[in-house]
Amino acid sequence: MRGYGWVRIQVNNLPTVGVTSYTITRGTTVISKVAGPATSFTDYSTGPGTQYTYTVTASDAAGNASAASSGATATTTAYVPPTDTTAPSVPADLTATALVKRIDLAWSASTDDTAVARYEISRDGRVIATSYSPTYSDLAVAEGTAHWYTVPMSGWDRAIRTKGR
Repeated sequence: MRGYGWVRIQVNNLPTVGVTSYTITRGTTVISKVAGPATSFTDYSTGPGTQYTYTVTASDAAGNASAASSGATATTTAYVPPTDTTAPSVPADLTATALVKRIDLAWSASTDDTAVARYEISRDGRVIATSYSPTYSDLAVAEGTAHWYTVPMSGWDRAIRTKGR
């Protein structure tokens, strides 16, 4: 089994009676020793888009080791950046409701061809928060003060593109 930068090794048809550990070798380097009766190991020290060859030896309580298994080769999946090329829509209908010691903001949700990941909220021209929904409560305001709010970097999608500055 393989993934982006990891390989899972499953040992089949090796002796298990009397086996106390298995030694996993990648190329010529021992990378792990797992206690029997475990028969699997996940190698997280790999890189994407790389081929690796593994062998396994079994050891008993007396320290006797088997010959190495035949090699098993795996290639991790290469990372492919998202193909999302469309920025989310600009959020609309921003409203601010002043309450005691807080201001509640709400706006129409952005849309995107993949998914909207987050919104950034600005007060008086400075980003003050990130929201994962089209609402936010600003609790850091003093009574009797006026503020200007925007959602200028809002509608971030998973490819980290934005629209609406």
